Amino acid sequence: MSMKTRLVVAHAEWITMESVDFVVTPSGKKRALESGQRNVHAFIQGQVVQVGGLTPYKNREFRWNESFMFGSEDPQPVKYDPFSEKGFYLRETGEEITRASLARVFRTGGIVACDAI
Repeated sequence: MSMKTRLVVAHAEWITMESVDFVVTPSGKKRALESGQRNVHAFIQGQVVQVGGLTPYKNREFRWNESFMFGSEDPQPVKYDPFSEKGFYLRETGEEITRASLARVFRTGGIVACDAI
């Protein structure tokens, strides 16, 4: 999204963020659990440092610096289930997480994180 025009300028296959917070709003989570219907109540926020597989949207122009590389750390898959009592968690261990040094989010919905706590 262009911060100047607030228009979508491209779609990406994945984005990498650093200083990541995994956020679940308690009221939205409660609504999802009570109603059994998905709603927007969980998100990931951080500083975008890399994008991949960019495709311009509606021939809009954009510029992006792809100099940052995803760390050599061993990224771990992250999951979120709106109907469980947990927030975001590591898929392999089930450990709940709230922060990570790096995270990559894929267009398909997959998430991996490095140094998650």
